[in-house]
Amino acid sequence: MRFSAIHKVASYLMVAAAFAALALSRELPPIIVAATVVGGALSFFAEPSRHAALRSRWWGYLWNTATLVAFSWTILDALRGEALFSGVRFLCFLLVNKLWNRRASRDYLQAYVVSFLMLVAGAALSSDLSYAACFLFYVVFSTWTLTLFHLRREMEENYLLKHSDGAQSERVEVERILNSRRIVGGSFLIGTSVVSLGIFLCATVTFFVIPRVGFGFFNSRQRRGVTTVGFSDRVDLGEYGLVKDNPQVVMRVEFPGGKPQQGLRMRGVSFDRYVHGHWSRTQQIPPEPLVSWGDLWLTGYEGRNRPTGPKVKALLDHALVQNVYLDPLDTAVLFGAPQPGAFQIGGRGERRPGAAPIELESRGAGEVIAIEKHVEPGTGRLYSVERKSGLRYTVYSSESQPPITALIAAPDADEAEQLSLKPYLSIPADLPPRIAELARKVTAGHNGPFAKATAIERWLQTEYRYTLDLKRDERFEPLEDFLFVQRAGHCEYFASAMAVMLRAVGVPTRSVNGFLGGEWNDYGHYLAMRQGDAHSWVEVWVHGAGWMTFDPTPSGPGGPARPSAWNRVRQMFDTVELAWFKWVIEYDLGKQTDAFNSLRNWGSNGARSEASRSIWDTLRIHKTGFGTVVFGLGGLYLWSTRRRRRRTVVRAPRAVAAHHAFERALKALERRGFPRGVAETGRELASRVGAAGDPGAPSFAYLVELYYAARFGGAEVSTTELDQLAQKVVRPQVRPPQPRADAN
Repeated sequence: MRFSAIHKVASYLMVAAAFAALALSRELPPIIVAATVVGGALSFFAEPSRHAALRSRWWGYLWNTATLVAFSWTILDALRGEALFSGVRFLCFLLVNKLWNRRASRDYLQAYVVSFLMLVAGAALSSDLSYAACFLFYVVFSTWTLTLFHLRREMEENYLLKHSDGAQSERVEVERILNSRRIVGGSFLIGTSVVSLGIFLCATVTFFVIPRVGFGFFNSRQRRGVTTVGFSDRVDLGEYGLVKDNPQVVMRVEFPGGKPQQGLRMRGVSFDRYVHGHWSRTQQIPPEPLVSWGDLWLTGYEGRNRPTGPKVKALLDHALVQNVYLDPLDTAVLFGAPQPGAFQIGGRGERRPGAAPIELESRGAGEVIAIEKHVEPGTGRLYSVERKSGLRYTVYSSESQPPITALIAAPDADEAEQLSLKPYLSIPADLPPRIAELARKVTAGHNGPFAKATAIERWLQTEYRYTLDLKRDERFEPLEDFLFVQRAGHCEYFASAMAVMLRAVGVPTRSVNGFLGGEWNDYGHYLAMRQGDAHSWVEVWVHGAGWMTFDPTPSGPGGPARPSAWNRVRQMFDTVELAWFKWVIEYDLGKQTDAFNSLRNWGSNGARSEASRSIWDTLRIHKTGFGTVVFGLGGLYLWSTRRRRRRTVVRAPRAVAAHHAFERALKALERRGFPRGVAETGRELASRVGAAGDPGAPSFAYLVELYYAARFGGAEVSTTELDQLAQKVVRPQVRPPQPRADAN
């Protein structure tokens, strides 16, 4: 391939890797991504040197006008508070602009600068593993591109080929050189790729070794979250059916106590008000207070019921512990197994210097959200913002409940409980009467909230069918249509029907949305929750036990899917993505210290902490090859260094050593006020220094004679003696030694 073609392909690969890092963040509008891809791809086939129109004056005026308009638009967007995203869009325009106007080396160079800015912007907008792949490709392609760019610029700036025999210089057409196929080839690309991979490896090692100074830039910023349904202040029946086939992972949950039982629920939001197919949250329920206890946020402590050390210790020791890695969502709610007793940002015992000021806040009805404290510039006013970016936290959930005999014997809510739980007993005034009649019929002969809830739960599971293919008769209220007409639906309809029917017979209930089940990852040993795992169920108030979970939704058809080869590959990629989040995005001083302690413990007593287990499990398949590469590159570096040092010390000509010693002496004399003149010889300088009475003058005079003898006479001189003389000039003695008699 011609040199110019290789350079163009390498340049486009470089800018494509940078743009991919930005586009895969999913923060750019699709129209911008499509326009940039189409514009950049078409520019590859448009050579300004071949098309006169691309070199014309009107073509330049057109792009200058477009640039001015785009820049003005960017300024307006920045004034409206969209500085980052407007700047990113302007970078896309500049990239297409430079690719269509690449006439000389400076145009290519400006495109490279834009691509680097895109790579930086992608780091600020993306926390996915895709950025790591784009960054690796960018390192390789940029090594090719910048090397070829340097060669091309040298060709364009040097038109004369000078002959060493003194013949007249000959003009060489640069176009003929650029079209040559012998300048670079496959060996060049392979060699530069190896160099770039070595650079990437060194950068990776540096990243993990250099001390971290904060909690991590990515975790402290707000990002646009993945849109999920069912977690806003208002939910419409039928929404969950839209996400059941969505495989996108929204959270990953680790269990320090071992693999959990199947059917784990991660509770999110709850609703108390139902009106004609819509659930909402009222403000009549006061939020349950959260008590700060060290780095824990405790629930269930009200009034005089204050936490104590033994109570907190008992909770932590007997709770189901969940380490949750939550992807950026469009909700600030924290998910956790039912009956959470404590929350913790980060992890147990972790202290993160410079951590973002994240606090937890209760919104009532068992919901906990993460908020960030910010100070308004200028006024100093403190304000709160809901945290919707990626977050790591720990949940301690209580799994204990009263015995079944106590639950069955639990009475209906008394007047005081009914008054305090009034929002959970309300039913719409226009609710069709036959829904309440059906509830009384199903619960006939059952006393107490637990028995009534169990009866309705069993009735819905056996008498109705689960389906995602919803049909709707608009003549009926949604629940009436589900219970008496369609007799089929998905989880939202089952949960809503049970909640409303129980309220009709005087049992307080609330509808809860969260995630159920998930997929256990055998490689990373964690539970992956996907959007398709979104689920609805019911919480029922039982006297003496509090809110208890009931799920009237029958099992879906087909049962759990069998593991396939593609599913295993997907699990491996998801494991690597979690490792990327833990050891790159979330990497800070605490994790760095933990990792170094793990390596030290590994060598001393074989103990492995959570951090070392995670790293080892992630790399266990490739640990032999990884170690071989690391130690091989390290050994090659040491061998080349020793060989280069041996060649420098043993084979260096004496004239070079004398020159180095002479230069050291000249710099020392210059610092003491004896700079060497433009036409001043070494001996003349030595005479001037001696006449001034400098204590280093005799040593310098002797060094000058040795320098002349080695440099111009080819004499063998002692490098040790040269170093000693130079040192005596740098740091002269009060009584310098006299030069020897044979110093001629």
